[in-house]
Amino acid sequence: MITAHQKEIYINGRGARCPFCSADTEEVTGDKLDFYRGPTLMLNIEMSCSGCARSWFEIYQLFDMIEEEEDKANDRYCGESNDRYHYDKEDK
Repeated sequence: MITAHQKEIYINGRGARCPFCSADTEEVTGDKLDFYRGPTLMLNIEMSCSGCARSWFEIYQLFDMIEEEEDKANDRYCGESNDRYHYDKEDK
């Protein structure tokens, strides 16, 4: 079973390595997306590692939204950031 410490490392590392064997993103894949609508919208992604053959779910929750300015639409998510996911909180 995954420990709280493994979860913390995985989340703080933005999912860049397997939480079980620390394999890098080349061995970690996301296979299946599931959306859940309840009190909040949630997205689950089934993840797996070819290095250790373990699997887990990443869970995403809608927590906020902003209105997009048309001329900035591509800058925010396709900009020069090296992050897998980029959210610019300063534009709020």
